[in-house]
Amino acid sequence: MLAKEDYFKEKYCSYLVKPSKRAPFTAIINGLVLGWVHAFIFWKYSVLMYFAGQELKKDPSQMPDIMKALCSIIFGAMSVGFAATYMADFGNAKVAAETSFVIPKGKSVALVGPSSCGKSTVIQLIERFYNPERGTVKINGRNIQEFKLATLRNKTGYVGQEPLLFAGTIGENIISGICGSWTDDQLNLVAENMDKIVAAAKMANCHNFIYQLPQGYNTTIGERGTSLSGGQKQRIALLEH
Repeated sequence: MLAKEDYFKEKYCSYLVKPSKRAPFTAIINGLVLGWVHAFIFWKYSVLMYFAGQELKKDPSQMPDIMKALCSIIFGAMSVGFAATYMADFGNAKVAAETSFVIPKGKSVALVGPSSCGKSTVIQLIERFYNPERGTVKINGRNIQEFKLATLRNKTGYVGQEPLLFAGTIGENIISGICGSWTDDQLNLVAENMDKIVAAAKMANCHNFIYQLPQGYNTTIGERGTSLSGGQKQRIALLEH
């Protein structure tokens, strides 16, 4: 490519000829469409206000009811419009349909399948991020919908492909999982509970790589754990749950 600047410049400009010719026409069409869309919205408001005014002439005491009706029509139409894009696909999608299996206590199970087949959905159903339309999810024979949500999530943990870590040290992130919260006195908590932190890290098989870091458990990991690899972040995220 050395000394070929003029050639590539000319070639690049030639590719811009057709789009530049179409640009004015496209801009006019887009402007007309956008103008009509916004005009229709305000015409609709004008019609609503006109009929509301006619009703107020008949009975001024209807003002609160009329305002409620106007707000319901305006904001209700807006919310339905935003949702409509997603309703068709979401309504027809059958994720994890006909899925049935039992995981014995103490066993590890891998869910394997192509993308979007429902692997993550199964875990999210266990966490009750949403409830199944049909069928049940049970723990020890009990439907998980019988448990209080706080109790269920306190006993289970979900680590996604991109786990959430807080901007702080490794020790601070781990102690937040042990104590169940993040406080202003996090550094002192780390110092007071270092034995618990190390024991938990060993259980999650991440003590060795943490110990090899220059500052060990006091290593700052950055926003969302940017200084760690994906696997390292997931192991530490396990301890937050």
